[in-house]
Amino acid sequence: DSRALMAAAQRAQERLLEMFDRFGKDTMLAAIEQDQADTAKLVREKTLEIIPEGVYGVRDYMDHAGPATSGTPFTWNSAATGTR
Repeated sequence: DSRALMAAAQRAQERLLEMFDRFGKDTMLAAIEQDQADTAKLVREKTLEIIPEGVYGVRDYMDHAGPATSGTPFTWNSAATGTR
């Protein structure tokens, strides 16, 4: 429910501000940057483990810009090669 989601986001904001007060801006920003780097490394490693080498592509549609329009098509292609 949206009220529960909003309450959780509010509590998360409060806790984050408490942590900034307790540990300071520089320490918190360094911790956030390190967390992002660790997450990116883990996602990359796991992705390379589970996606076999090959060429992949998709064609899809972005949301429309109003009732009188249809979705905007886009195509995405990617290659997983021996750069593991």
